[in-house]
Amino acid sequence: MAGRQIGGGPGLDAGGIDPFATNTLTVLGIKETLKELNKVDKSLRREITKRYKSIVQGVIEDAKSMIPLNYPLRNWKYEWKPGRTALLPWGEYGDPNNSIRAKINTKKTKEYAGEVVNVGTFVIRWDDPAAALFDFAENGVMGRNLTNKFGSTSRVMWKAWGANQQDVLQRMQELVNDVQKGVQQGIDRIDATKVGK
Repeated sequence: MAGRQIGGGPGLDAGGIDPFATNTLTVLGIKETLKELNKVDKSLRREITKRYKSIVQGVIEDAKSMIPLNYPLRNWKYEWKPGRTALLPWGEYGDPNNSIRAKINTKKTKEYAGEVVNVGTFVIRWDDPAAALFDFAENGVMGRNLTNKFGSTSRVMWKAWGANQQDVLQRMQELVNDVQKGVQQGIDRIDATKVGK
């Protein structure tokens, strides 16, 4: 019996790498494939998560090395609450260095408040209220001061990605191929069991 096919095929352009965007790995149906893998082989799914975190560890370490240990600007030691959430003082919610995490997001893509959310599957995120401010602020006095002291935007995350991009893309392609193989093998086992009954 031929069995069902998961992933790969025409949905995987140029070996999974989008030739028009050098920093993107494009795999159609990867969220669904990961969910299927969790159904047919939970231990392999956990192993995939460990491998992913290992693959992007260089990005995380490089990003951490670019984050200032002390207040980036003098006035960042005072509270600043432009909305409901206090963005400052720097480090208010713990060490900004310890808030960069890699995760796999298998949530369904949906629209929320006019924006599409849960688009990314393999994610590296800096979860600190002041993170976006430090990484991307470029306007006003604060933005100019950050640019003068730490360079232009993105000061951390995109620079860290750029330094590791080629290695990560290559290893991620191997990981995605292994995910697809794992799901196919699990489905083949289930189909073989059904035939044997």
